[in-house]
Amino acid sequence: MRVIALISGGKDSCFNMMHAHLEGHDIVGLANLYPSDTSKDELDSYMYQTVGHEAIELYSEAMEIPLFRRKISGTSKIIDLNYVPDDNDEVEDLYELLKEIQRTLHFDAVASGAILSDYQRIRVESVCSRLGVTSLSYLWRRNQEELLQEMIASGLKAVLIKTAALGLDPRKHLGKTLDEVSETLRKLNKEYGCHVCGEGGEFETFTLDCPLFKKRIVIDGSDIIIHSDDYFAPVGYLKLKKMHLEQKSESDIQHVDKWHLLSSKKWEEKYVSELNTDKLDSGINNNGEFLRISWEESATVDPQNEPGVTNHEKFLTVSNLVGTTSDEVTSDIVEIVTLQLLEKLVGILSKHGHKQDNICYVQVNVSEMSHYKHINKVYTQFFKQNPPARACIGCISNSNRTDKKTILQIYCISCKEHSSKKCMHVQGLSHWAPANIGPFSQCVLVDDLLFVSGTIALIPGNLQLITGGAETQASLALHHVENVMNAMSRTSLKSFMQYICYLTNVEDISHGIKAWTCGTDNSDKICEVIYLVVDELPKEASAEWQGITLSSTEERDIGCHSGHSKHDNIVVTWNYWKAAMENKEVYSFTSSISLASGHVTSLELKHCVNYIQDSVRSWLSDCHLNTQHIVQASLFYTGENLLPESVLEYWNKAEESSQMPLITPVQVKKIYINNRFNCMTISCLAYKKIKQ
Repeated sequence: MRVIALISGGKDSCFNMMHAHLEGHDIVGLANLYPSDTSKDELDSYMYQTVGHEAIELYSEAMEIPLFRRKISGTSKIIDLNYVPDDNDEVEDLYELLKEIQRTLHFDAVASGAILSDYQRIRVESVCSRLGVTSLSYLWRRNQEELLQEMIASGLKAVLIKTAALGLDPRKHLGKTLDEVSETLRKLNKEYGCHVCGEGGEFETFTLDCPLFKKRIVIDGSDIIIHSDDYFAPVGYLKLKKMHLEQKSESDIQHVDKWHLLSSKKWEEKYVSELNTDKLDSGINNNGEFLRISWEESATVDPQNEPGVTNHEKFLTVSNLVGTTSDEVTSDIVEIVTLQLLEKLVGILSKHGHKQDNICYVQVNVSEMSHYKHINKVYTQFFKQNPPARACIGCISNSNRTDKKTILQIYCISCKEHSSKKCMHVQGLSHWAPANIGPFSQCVLVDDLLFVSGTIALIPGNLQLITGGAETQASLALHHVENVMNAMSRTSLKSFMQYICYLTNVEDISHGIKAWTCGTDNSDKICEVIYLVVDELPKEASAEWQGITLSSTEERDIGCHSGHSKHDNIVVTWNYWKAAMENKEVYSFTSSISLASGHVTSLELKHCVNYIQDSVRSWLSDCHLNTQHIVQASLFYTGENLLPESVLEYWNKAEESSQMPLITPVQVKKIYINNRFNCMTISCLAYKKIKQ
């Protein structure tokens, strides 16, 4: 891609430029914002480093590429984490600068040196999104100790130009290189928790040389300005008075192959080399794996596919929204059906006092993954800033349909209290976790419930699937999930309440189990994972992980309860997990049916549904719950000749079905849970507030 690099003069923006170059991108221009009053050395800005702005012009000649600059006219007006464009905010100066560059120079991406600041990342991504370009932030959430070492080893020479931390003396440390102060920075990190890369505002730097420079910058004259002579943490900066450029010889310019940087290639090699699951036994029970289920269907099907709505005390769940067509399925038809379905969803939400912004999670099941981009095109129009978490799988079969074909199926969970919803929607390429450039967040947090999007094994730096097959993909996808959870709420995989591993081959279930066992250290205090074999996953992935977890760090009492029963040809296995905290209880429940015979009569199908409902009823009674506490309920089934609408009809016509949760039936190829293959599984999540 052709890249405009945002530069402040600091080490991070220059080091990120080096990463962009290493990834094969072409730096075609530099962009910088500086104080409107050039006599001021520093502004009170939440976004920009302005100390050293008087020397930025030298960068253009040092790199021999154009520099575009603009005066900062706005202020830090919108200081909430989420940014809504405001003409008087300093972020709009960046937008206008890049927009002006677009008129004269084509570029595809913008590089910035953000490491830890969500505030800055969100604003740069907002600007990039409006301009239709990609954000490149290869330093994002990297280990700062590793970054500091890489910067020094790579030949980047930066000096401290401002200090503002306990243990840093402007009279002693200003003008020193990173290499010269690295031990001091590590010591301060150990003693006081200071950030070794200055992410807490401890110091700022000015880069004099890096491998991208054809000329190095030399300081000829400078003054130390003491801004605050505090006894414990004095604040001071370096006023650059005179500088010049010095030509570098060919031997001085370090070739890219010798840079000590983390590239996407190195990232992939490192992950694959550290992957070691061979010693683990998958524990898979192959009994029934190749049992082919064939249902004898006789229910009268209602073709309307009316959605269900559960109005929880905190959440609203809309289940079984189905988009169908009698026409030939073209891209236009897919977009029309998607639009109609999402408009229907908006209408249901509005009827219950909700908006699109209230939605926490959306499950999208499609008949063909080739429809994905057309569905996304419409979906994007409905979810702009802070979109909900989402999973997308290809699992809808139209082989037994002669009239209407199903294109997609949706269910969603919405939160009544919009203010309690927090999203992590990282859109910039980095080495942290895959960017979600599309209309869904990596995760959404609502009152200690963390909804994690469906995640596949993409290399974060280039968004390509990792090599190595299903074993590597299952492990890496789960690794990404844990990174997202940790960044959002400092929780681990062991906090999960409900989790699903989607796979495209039954032979790969063992790889999913191995990945989970490794990721959780084989802990027995975690809910059962449901392994589902489906037709397709995004980007032709072999594995995808998705789930809901607890984010709270407060004390919790976790308990597990399980049981099973046998009825002739049918075995029922159920379990539920309960996490009890000070003012709430969260439950994860599963109940599964396994069969001894492959052919199932309509009477046996009725019994399967009844036995599932009996187990749900017992769970609700034992835990003093009702259907209004259930946030999510999905019924997965496998086998031939049975349509989702038929399953729904059997479910709704069963005795006392009014006391049952509204379900979204999902047809899959195989179900593996509780160490066995099953033909039908219900998965529920319940949330109950405890009155004090």
